[in-house]
Amino acid sequence: ASEGIVYTTLQPPNLDIYLFDGHGPSPRALTFDAALDYNAVFSPDGRWVVFTSERAGNADLYALELKAEKPPIPLTRHEALDDAAAFSPNGAQLAFVSTRDGDADIFVMPFSPGDAKAESRAVNLTRHPGGDFHPAFSPDGGRIAFSRQGNQWSSLSSEQPVFDISVVDLWVM
Repeated sequence: ASEGIVYTTLQPPNLDIYLFDGHGPSPRALTFDAALDYNAVFSPDGRWVVFTSERAGNADLYALELKAEKPPIPLTRHEALDDAAAFSPNGAQLAFVSTRDGDADIFVMPFSPGDAKAESRAVNLTRHPGGDFHPAFSPDGGRIAFSRQGNQWSSLSSEQPVFDISVVDLWVM
């Protein structure tokens, strides 16, 4: 289980990830890169933090082992946007948003830091025109809920798309 809070803070001219674990008077910086780092999540066992970084020129996912003094490990290296990681309850899989197939879709891949082939096993679960965002695993790990941009527009504003909550069943990877 995780102990503490990870968050992004804007300290001009950058976004970095910090850990506040309640053991000291101030948070500890986890990232120091000149690029933007954001959307951090803990692994279920609290050992890892996965976050989005633009350090390679576009948004990719990185894993940082909290107790190791090592640089972040790239999990994705695609020229498309990869963002908004979510762990399965057992920590074996990672759901995320990617535009690698054109639209923003929900993908799932094995969480295996340092395994260069893990990204090649990423599977597009939604393949929907428009956008799918904010994946979240069910407590049993068998489904992923996410927000889906609909084809309708809000009656309050012609510039506001309508979002629905959708669910997709998973299979064993």
